[in-house]
Amino acid sequence: MKAVLAGSVGKDRLYYIVDAAQNSKDGAVVRPDGSAVFIHFFSFSAKAMNVRKNRSSRFLRFLWDSPQNPTKGSWYETFILKTKPIDKKMLDGMNVVTQLGNKQKKLKQKSDRINKFLSTKSDADQVQIGCCGGMVKSDRDIYSFKSLQQRSDAWNAMNVLRQLEENSDV
Repeated sequence: MKAVLAGSVGKDRLYYIVDAAQNSKDGAVVRPDGSAVFIHFFSFSAKAMNVRKNRSSRFLRFLWDSPQNPTKGSWYETFILKTKPIDKKMLDGMNVVTQLGNKQKKLKQKSDRINKFLSTKSDADQVQIGCCGGMVKSDRDIYSFKSLQQRSDAWNAMNVLRQLEENSDV
C-alpha cells in the first residue's frame, strides 16, 4: 500500500491510497490515537465537515482541484476508474507512506508512558529541597532528581518527546 497525506479533518489525518484497486476503499482517516479507518476518499471528503485540503504538490492539486468534466478525462480515469496509473513524476518529492496507524500507535503508547511519568512527579511550582523523593526544583528553575532511576526516566522521556517532534509527519 502506498498513501499520501492529502489533508486533515480536525485532528485526524486524511490519506489518499495511491495504489488502490477499482471499487475498493482508496482513502484512510488516521486518528491521533493511531487507529486507521479505511474509506472511499471522494465520498468521505465531499460529506465531511471542515476538510483542510493539502495542495502543496502537483499531484495534490490534481487530486483536489475539480476537473472541467468529472465523468471523463484524465482525472476520471486516474481517480475513479483507476485505469490510468499515476505518473511517478507527480509523486516526486512527496512523502509516500507504506503503513498507516502502526507507528502512530507506538508513539501514542510512548506518549502515554511519558504523561504517566510526568504525572507521578511533584508539581513544578512547589519548591522541595531535602524532601523524601520526587523532583527537586532549585531557585533558578533547574531540576535535579533524587535517584538515578528518576534521572534515567526523565532522559528517556525527553528523547521520546524529541522523536515525537521529529516524526510529526508520521
